[in-house]
Amino acid sequence: QVLICAVLFSFSDITSSNNIVVSGLPFTSSSATRFSNSIMGRYVNTGGDSICAFIPENTTQVHFYTTNVGADYARVQHTHLNNSSANFFLSISYRAA
Repeated sequence: QVLICAVLFSFSDITSSNNIVVSGLPFTSSSATRFSNSIMGRYVNTGGDSICAFIPENTTQVHFYTTNVGADYARVQHTHLNNSSANFFLSISYRAA
């Protein structure tokens, strides 16, 4: 079991439509399960109801999604950061491979 706690800030890109991804987790995630936990963001405007952090199976990356009641998930992109002071407080645990 791996616990990641981080503050993400100083984004150099707040204009592209690239998805926000954090790479370089210390261990590859398990192939048996996907993982999500808590996140708080500031100066993030996705138009959704909430934001979640997600670690897919067999990866060392964290992906960010917006969730909408009654709709599908959508990836959080750099264009959703509407201020150079945008940040995320993240706490996520996952099972290593």
